[in-house]
Order: sequence, then C-alpha cells, then structure tokens
Amino acid sequence: MTEPGQTAVEPGTPALSRTVGMVVILLILAVAAVQQMAISSPPPAREQAGTLAPPDTQFETTCRIAVMLHQLGREDESLRPLVDAGGGGLTPKEIRSQAETPEDRFRAAVVIAELNGADAGLRELETLAEVPDKPPALEADAAALQRILRGGEATTEEAAHLREDHGWFGRLALVIGKPDTDPERQAVVGRGMDLITLFAGAFLLGGAAMLAGFVLFIVGLVKWQSGSLRPRFTPMPRGGSALIEMVAVFIVSFLVLKEVAGLVGSVWPGFETGFALTVQWLLLLVALWPIVRGMPRPAAMHALGLYRGRGFFREVGAGIVGYLACLPLLLLGMISMIVLMFVEQQVRKHLGKGEPGPVHNPVYDLVAGDKSSPWMVVVVFLLATVWAPVMEEIVFRGALFGHLRKRWGVLASALVVAPAFGLMHGYPLILLGGVMSLGFGFSLLREWRGSLIAPMVAHCINNFAVLTLVITMMRVLK
Repeated sequence: MTEPGQTAVEPGTPALSRTVGMVVILLILAVAAVQQMAISSPPPAREQAGTLAPPDTQFETTCRIAVMLHQLGREDESLRPLVDAGGGGLTPKEIRSQAETPEDRFRAAVVIAELNGADAGLRELETLAEVPDKPPALEADAAALQRILRGGEATTEEAAHLREDHGWFGRLALVIGKPDTDPERQAVVGRGMDLITLFAGAFLLGGAAMLAGFVLFIVGLVKWQSGSLRPRFTPMPRGGSALIEMVAVFIVSFLVLKEVAGLVGSVWPGFETGFALTVQWLLLLVALWPIVRGMPRPAAMHALGLYRGRGFFREVGAGIVGYLACLPLLLLGMISMIVLMFVEQQVRKHLGKGEPGPVHNPVYDLVAGDKSSPWMVVVVFLLATVWAPVMEEIVFRGALFGHLRKRWGVLASALVVAPAFGLMHGYPLILLGGVMSLGFGFSLLREWRGSLIAPMVAHCINNFAVLTLVITMMRVLK
C-alpha cells in the first residue's frame, strides 16, 4: 500500500475506453456462459463400465444432516421441532428430487427407509426398478437392500460391496433396523447434537452480527442524508482507458488459465483443479497493467485504491464496521434467491416439468467432495480469504468501479459492478443474489473510504466466515 500520489493523466483515449468497455461486457457474459455450462453439465460419468458413479457431494451432505438430526429427534422428542427446522424432516419427494443418477436414486431409497420406515424404502426401490440402463452392480445392491428392509441380513460380500460402492449410504443401509444403542449405528447416524450446537452457534453469531448490521446501516443512512458521512473517493478525470483495459486483461487471463488447466487435465487427469487453483495466484500480476501502460506508480496505486487511506488500522476497523453494515444488503440478496427458487419451482410445476434439480456450489465440492484433501482445503481457504479479497477488489472495486465513476454516480456504478462481480464467480445464476448484494455493498465501502483496505477486509471476513462454517460442518459429519 502507498499514499495517494499526484493525479496523473490515465493512458488511452475515450474511443478506446468505449471499445474496451464493450469488450469487457462481452467477456463477462462469455465467462458466465462457460461457467454455467460447466455447472449444468451431466453428473460425472462412471470411470469405467461396470463401476458405479460416486455419491453427489451436496446430496450426501443433505442426507447426512437429515439422518443425524432425525436420529437426534428419535432419542429426544423435545428436540423434534428444532430437528425438523434444521432439515431432519425431509420428505421422500425432496430427497428424490436431489438424486440425479440411478446410483443416487438407490441411495435416496436408503435414506427414505431410515427416515420414513422400511416400507417407504421398499416403495422407493420399486420406482428404481423402472429406471432404464442401470449398472448390474446396482441391481445386486438393490437386491441386498431389499432383503435388509424385509428384516434379513446382507451377506459378508454384499456388505463389502455396499460400503465400497456407496460409502456412507452403504454403511447406513447396513445399520437400518439396528438398536439405537448399537455402536456401529451410532458411528453412522450419531453426532446430531454436535450439528445442532454448530447450527445454533452460527445462528446466534449471525443474528447478533445482523442486528448490529441493521443498526450501523441505519446510522450510515442518517449520516449520509445529513451530509456528515462524506465520501473520500476521488474519480479520475475522463478520457483514459487503462483501468477498463486492466479489467479486460484480467478476464482474458482468467479464460486462458481455464483453457491451460483443461489441457493439463487432458494430459495428467486429476491435476486440472489443483493446477488451476495454484496458478491462479499469477493473476495478481494483472494489477501492474496501469503501470505497464505508462501511469506513474503512485498515481496508478491511488487510482486502484491501493493506499493507506486515513491509516491502515483505521481502515481495517472501517472494513469490519462496513461489513456489518452490508449484512442487511446480504439478507436482501438471500431473500431474492429464495423468491427466485420459489418462482422457478412454481413455473416448472405449471409447465409440468417436475421439481428443479439440485443447485450445486462448485466451491463446496472442492472442500467437501471426492476431490477434497487437506491440501485442497488449504488451497481453497487461502484463495478465498487472501487471493479473492485482494485480486477481486483490485479488479472490480479498484479498476471497474474507478472507471465507471469517471462518468456515473456512485449508485449507478455500484449497480453495474455488482452483477459483473457476481457473474465472474461461476455460481448458478439462482445463487448470485447474495454475491451481487455484497458486491454492491463493497462498492459503497470504496466510495466511503477511497482506499481498498476496507472492502478487502469486509470481503475477507465474509469468505472466512462462510468457509469456516462449511469446513467445521464437514468435520462434524465425518
């Protein structure tokens, strides 16, 4: 970080600025289209003929939570309302809607049998029998499960196949009907109280933070209307294009990196994700683009917001306060997501297209899926809490917001930056409400402070809190 330098003329011309701006819009749409296609691609194919596809990560997590909370409700009826509110009351229809492969349909039958009884599980197996092109191994597993649900036992060989083919679901199948005190059953369905404790702690902390956020948000609005909250952001003079060029360079570099990672994956299967996440740190070099284009270093750093503002620690404090004040915006974004999900569900029901499929979060798959490992968790955690707060703030709140503010007001600029920020994340469109609302709030922090330290800190706090909760939950489930 450096102190503000003397304002210098931004390299480039108005014509080039407009042209590059259009290119940036097209690039963002291209990135969004590519990433949405990757998200909506079919479930992973079986590695070879005769093998079974692994469980879907998010489907398994949902089922584990439901089963563990259901077991807790069985052991203590006073906790039943809390259990149902936490996801322990999933219906067979809800479970079935998340099973995208024949293998996961079988696993859904296991969970339905545990939650709703053996008869419900047998009925689910009957519907599975109508699914075409099932692997022979799945037929054998279904026969073993059918015998278990009718009060029999699986052979040693069948039990081994259930565990190997279906992991946790296979182990659950083998303990259905056993006493709750059975150690093997407790190892599979226990720890519900740990989940309740985790969820309750997250709810209390989140509720306290949200309450503080509403207070700070209202105080900020009052001060803004009274004129006592004065923005410290100073737009650059119109005319140059170096900032918007930097956004274009970042997106192009991002796309090239994805292509290179794909090539690496085709040569060394399994290394694609780790390679892409590791090499992604090189994108930090994009921040040098204004200097490469000829801007003096102090002026370039100031234009991007890379300076100490009113003091490093004071800006860090502003970032903490600012993040809390952004939480009401995050709540609005999350409400919009729920509304969109409901609308989608109703539209599909009206058109006779059935329930919408499960919504996948690619980051969750990286820290909890079959590609997950201690090394992968560390890599993702560092990217989310260090790389993203630094790089994304430099690009979106530094370069893109700085470019737009040369011509537009703060609200118009923030409203454009928010969807650009959201679309680059690669989440399903229906999940972008929260990301976009935070992106809007972080732009307001840039306007308020001038320096990027506050938005970076707020960004870091959000990602740290979310990932810590997910990782802690996965430790409880395992």
